[in-house]
Amino acid sequence: MIELLLLFFLFYCYSEKIDLKKNRLDVVKDKLNNVIDSTTAYLLLNNDKMIGSYGRKKLINGKVIHLPTEEEIQIWKKSNDYNGILVVPDHLLDSTHLNLFEQLKVQGVVFYDSNSTHYVSQDYRSSFNPNASEVAWKKYTYPIMFTPTSIVYFTQNNGYLQIEDEMLADGDSEICLRRGMCQPIGGQSLVGRLVENHLSESILLSAQLDGVSIFRDATPAHEQIVSGEATLLSVLETLRPLMKGAKKGIDFGFFEGETFGNMGSKTFAKSNDSYSHIIHFGPLGLTEGSLFVYSKDQVPQDIHKRIVNKTNEYPHCALSSFKNGIKMYLSDHEELYKGNIGTHQDYLPYITELCDNIESITQIILQIIFNRSDIETLQKELEIQYDCEKYHRLYHCLAYDLSCDYFNETIGIIQGNSNSYSSIYRETKITPRSKAIHDYLNRIVTMGVCKEECDTSIKNGTVTYLGSYGSDIDISKNKVVGSSGDAWTESNWKQVKLTFYQPRTFGDVTLITLGVGLTLMTIIAFFTVIFKLNLL
Repeated sequence: MIELLLLFFLFYCYSEKIDLKKNRLDVVKDKLNNVIDSTTAYLLLNNDKMIGSYGRKKLINGKVIHLPTEEEIQIWKKSNDYNGILVVPDHLLDSTHLNLFEQLKVQGVVFYDSNSTHYVSQDYRSSFNPNASEVAWKKYTYPIMFTPTSIVYFTQNNGYLQIEDEMLADGDSEICLRRGMCQPIGGQSLVGRLVENHLSESILLSAQLDGVSIFRDATPAHEQIVSGEATLLSVLETLRPLMKGAKKGIDFGFFEGETFGNMGSKTFAKSNDSYSHIIHFGPLGLTEGSLFVYSKDQVPQDIHKRIVNKTNEYPHCALSSFKNGIKMYLSDHEELYKGNIGTHQDYLPYITELCDNIESITQIILQIIFNRSDIETLQKELEIQYDCEKYHRLYHCLAYDLSCDYFNETIGIIQGNSNSYSSIYRETKITPRSKAIHDYLNRIVTMGVCKEECDTSIKNGTVTYLGSYGSDIDISKNKVVGSSGDAWTESNWKQVKLTFYQPRTFGDVTLITLGVGLTLMTIIAFFTVIFKLNLL
């Protein structure tokens, strides 16, 4: 009995030492695993080593190299001790340091909040573009993370970090531009070419394709993406009869999703040099929703007072990370659609700003594709016609009612309402909105908009749905190619976990061994006493 009391006394002392009495099993498990901290972190940039199939975890382990200042980074640079995971304050998050870490082949980098000016946005996952440089789409060979976790964990000696992630589902985000691993959205998105051509260069015109907001009755139409859709369709319709003699072709895309980041697939980011200009038609009525023009060359600036040169300032748009950079954008929110100040139902029959805007954008594109600066002479030669009444009717149909008379006259009856999330063709998930735009585009590219006197010497263009398992526009073959591993949306993460470990000391090993031994001896002694009592 004395031996039993001694064992219980030793076990109680051990329990007090490691706080075992609060939660015995959990504390013992933590001690054996040696987890100091495990926290959710934000993945800014990933690489192939960390990207696996769904449900499959990926791990990277390495010792902590804490570099809180520029001076310590320079000292570490000369040490030849590069094998580890760097822990660095986020005010040092820029392309210069990331390129240095790439050159020295580190295992990973974790940036933490240094309470200074951040290069990382509030959501940390969607606007990573330090110094507005090429880093947003460049593929590094190591994962880059951000954590709000206290750096106290990282300043302890001889620590180790484990970066763990697991993909779960798809979502819309411009992150796809940078991570290089995306899943297809398919179904609604439309891509095509205005006319068939074999020209060496093309431009890309794009708009966002999405459902009318559930708050449509309280939101002015010009503040929704319908303004960009209607404007792009009208511009394409105006340009189609004028393409003979053009020096550059026109590709177009209407991409489903909440952000224009849906264009950001790996292949597209690498191949966009094939386009001399990329022009995106956003919600043109919004203050921040302008017509963004991305180009290799300087875009004509002398044709409209609303054209503003942009060389240093980068507006919020997924394409701000494209390597072509932003030369300028057309800021039209002060004038475009200002006549329509109410809801969709407050459609006014004549919106002069809409027609004026279409004319201005068309002039920009004509100068680009014909490589001409004398726009007035060019317009006379082309005998261009701007049909404002038609533009207004199209805008009304898209903003208010897809079963409008104008659609009935041109493309036939569109069943269902204008909400993109109400599918009428469930097998293919094509919605009334997507079908209406597809059929109208098909009418444009096949010269359905032309009268009998129109020139038909140029072959018709094409329009097609982006397949459910599609990926990118193959410019040379004029078709959509790819697989589900490289398409238009990002892959969300089931978890992105950052875990800090510390190596065992001799005292830890001794304490754990003693604890396990005492626990076993206590169990044996307990059953021995019970057995003896039963014998009595």
